[in-house]
Amino acid sequence: MKTVADERYVKKPEVLIHINLMYACFIPLIFIGKLIRWTFMRHTLVDAAIGHIFIQMALVDGDFSLSEEGPGPVLASLTVFFNNVFGVYTLPQFEIIVTIIWNIMLFMLLLNLKKHLTIVEAAFVAWSIIVLNTFAFTLSKEPVQMLYFILIYIVLCNEKISGTTKWILTVGVLLLSTFTFRRYFGLIALFMGVAQLAIPIIARKKINTIVVLVVLLLGCSLIYYLLLELGPYLPFMNDTQYSELLRVRQQPDRVQARTIISASTRVDTFPWMAINYFLILLRLMFPFELLPFGVQFFPYFLFQLTITGIFLKCLASYRENTKTVNLAMLVYLGFMATSGAYQPDFGSWIRHSSVLFPVFLVMMKIKTIKNMKEA
Repeated sequence: MKTVADERYVKKPEVLIHINLMYACFIPLIFIGKLIRWTFMRHTLVDAAIGHIFIQMALVDGDFSLSEEGPGPVLASLTVFFNNVFGVYTLPQFEIIVTIIWNIMLFMLLLNLKKHLTIVEAAFVAWSIIVLNTFAFTLSKEPVQMLYFILIYIVLCNEKISGTTKWILTVGVLLLSTFTFRRYFGLIALFMGVAQLAIPIIARKKINTIVVLVVLLLGCSLIYYLLLELGPYLPFMNDTQYSELLRVRQQPDRVQARTIISASTRVDTFPWMAINYFLILLRLMFPFELLPFGVQFFPYFLFQLTITGIFLKCLASYRENTKTVNLAMLVYLGFMATSGAYQPDFGSWIRHSSVLFPVFLVMMKIKTIKNMKEA
């Protein structure tokens, strides 16, 4: 016979949201993102958008060379392609095309997810749709960048290949992005590899997740210090990339940005820059410093805190996770560590990190992977 005390400890059924509700809300969420972009944030995200520069250089001046390094030639080719196929010339026209094409891909990512989501999972998916349409889905680097993470998502979700093969293919996609789009994306694979070696050793015993996190961030800081010291001699880092590594963290020409990731310590020597980098990683994960700037920064703060929670939950259950989930977590860790070295401000960080949405689906186990070869 149950007592009142027993009833108190009976777990209440969790409220679940059917995936069909997310499908029904998909287009309204797109409109919310675009409304925010073109009203409250128009001056920052539209009027000063980098897309204007690409249109001018690709269609008017013809100032892009396909032999150049970096994302410029890719975006120039994309701009010319959309111009030739769709006859578009202005940023709003380009944004409409990008919004339609990339939201179709985004919707396809939501297909075949688990049928019921928790309130937290549904809220994160909904907020991600809004964030992507507010910050990313326009004529910019982020849509192209997202294609590589969609490729990684396809690799992660393939149930016919082993965990080791997924590792190799994921690194292959990152190296592809290094040679075709962003050269510094190769550092993601470097941070991933070191973390893959370190985490099993750290997690061999039951250790507090915060301790594991601190050890990982210290390891990333050591790698960052070695990059500063050895950068000019490394074959995968050219002079331009090394100069950017120094410039961004010393911030000589970006002091006017409101959400700048300013230095927390001295940055006049490499050891101090490594200490500063460690603190920056913590600030990226927990951006409390943005709250005094106004209520408009609270949604960003909440979104980033949710991502941090997803990451820490994965880290805490590392030994119980499948290899696929852990691989997705390492992709995010490598991306965050690389961003800590190169991101100039929090606005850039949210734009770039939002395109990891396909990876987050695997980290949150919203996309269930049943791979017998991982057992």
